[in-house]
Amino acid sequence: MQEESKDNTDFANAYKSTYEAEGGKISVLRRFKADTDENVSAAFAGLALSASSHVVVASENRRVGPLAVKVLQQQPAATRPALLAPGSWLDNPKLSVSQLGAPGMYFVHPEYYDEQAPGFRRFRQLYLQQQRIPPSVYANQGFEMLLYFGSALFQYGPAFQASLASAPAVPGAIFESQSYAGGAHDNQVVPIVKLTNLELQVLR
Repeated sequence: MQEESKDNTDFANAYKSTYEAEGGKISVLRRFKADTDENVSAAFAGLALSASSHVVVASENRRVGPLAVKVLQQQPAATRPALLAPGSWLDNPKLSVSQLGAPGMYFVHPEYYDEQAPGFRRFRQLYLQQQRIPPSVYANQGFEMLLYFGSALFQYGPAFQASLASAPAVPGAIFESQSYAGGAHDNQVVPIVKLTNLELQVLR
């Protein structure tokens, strides 16, 4: 299910296409407005949750997460489907750590990076030396893109788009990987993570 917005619709369509291409079947696709709790709750009404393997919710609205989790928790654990949600839910103060780390709770997290990875630690150290403040997620993304596209420019020359369209994913300096396969304008490597023992674990 998706909140009515272009980004959420694009994500829902891309997920549906990819999931069906892998042999999966989408039983219900719903759109909703997140302006009231009633509208969000109505989006979950009448769903055959016990017959579903998972539910995907495409919405970063802060009222959606707690309501979606509440609906699923009302389902018996034995028949409760997994929930795939945006990574921004991890920063929602209305969701507890136990809810976020519950079995079957997964997050699509394009901004995930490992704070203990050598690449990020080195970048953070140098950034702090220069700026006197920790790097924001935008600084992380900017550095990653400059490094990636600078390398592509060096490797393929100024007309690097065609080569990147067929190039395999490469490990990132900060983020998991980079790939612009098929001429995509956005990074096609989007980690799916799970909160385990208060730490994020990359599943894919």
